[in-house]
Amino acid sequence: MTQRTYSIGEAARLSGMSVRKLRFYSDQGLLPPAGRTASGYRVFTDDELVRLDLIRCLRDAGLGLDAIREVLTKELSLVEALKLRLETLEAEIAAQRRVASALRAALRSPQLTEADLRRFLTMTQLSRTERRNVVERFFEKVSDGINIDRT
Repeated sequence: MTQRTYSIGEAARLSGMSVRKLRFYSDQGLLPPAGRTASGYRVFTDDELVRLDLIRCLRDAGLGLDAIREVLTKELSLVEALKLRLETLEAEIAAQRRVASALRAALRSPQLTEADLRRFLTMTQLSRTERRNVVERFFEKVSDGINIDRT
């Protein structure tokens, strides 16, 4: 049984994507056409439309083209790709929360200066270990000479 073929315009209409985007994915090797017409136009089948739907889902999940290529070529499992994306997204969310916390702290300052804001935002760019070291150094500096029971 032969599959129905679609011109790039028909494939674009059926998928809800632009012809330009289909060409881009095709040129990137993510969506090879099923063939070409005698005049050189790309043609697609239902298989390519299914593949295009997967590409769209992975892009919507935030995966880059390289990761999508690895999933499509089975170099990376779908589960592994989504786990990596989730880890990245959670790290981005944590970073945004740190920025929000720094902004809240800055806004609580009665006489906020640009230097204060820079100090608050610098803390958001440090790793967890670096932040802990900065806080410990600050604590040691302000508690120098004060007898504090550390138990």
